[in-house]
Amino acid sequence: MKQIDFLELVKKRQSTRGYSDKQVEKEKIDRCLEAGRLAPSACNAQPWSFIVVDDPELKNQVADLTADRLLPLNHFTKQAPVHIVLVIEKANLTSNLGSAIKDKFFPWIIDNHGIFST
Repeated sequence: MKQIDFLELVKKRQSTRGYSDKQVEKEKIDRCLEAGRLAPSACNAQPWSFIVVDDPELKNQVADLTADRLLPLNHFTKQAPVHIVLVIEKANLTSNLGSAIKDKFFPWIIDNHGIFST
C-alpha cells in the first residue's frame, strides 16, 4: 500500500468544474465506495449508503434535481461520467455527527484515487 502524506493530499485538493468523457474504471469506484463505507462515523453508525449512477439518462436526472433544488449553479455536473449519490438515514445526533465526518473524509478518498470531486 502506498503511503500518502496527508498534507500533500490537502495541498493538491481542488474542486473540479470540467470533466472528461472518459469512463471511470469500476475498480476505482469500488475502492472509493469501500473507503467511504469504512469512513469513521459517530458510534460507528455509518448512517449512509451510496448509489452509483452511470446510466446517462439517470445521471442527467440526478444532475437536474441537484442543480434545480440544492445548488442552482451546479449544472456542470451533467458532464461528469458518473455520479455517486450519498443517501443519509433520517437525521439524529449520531447520523448528523457521522455525516459531518463523512463529508470531510470522502472527497479526500476520491481525490486520492485520481478522480476529482466537487
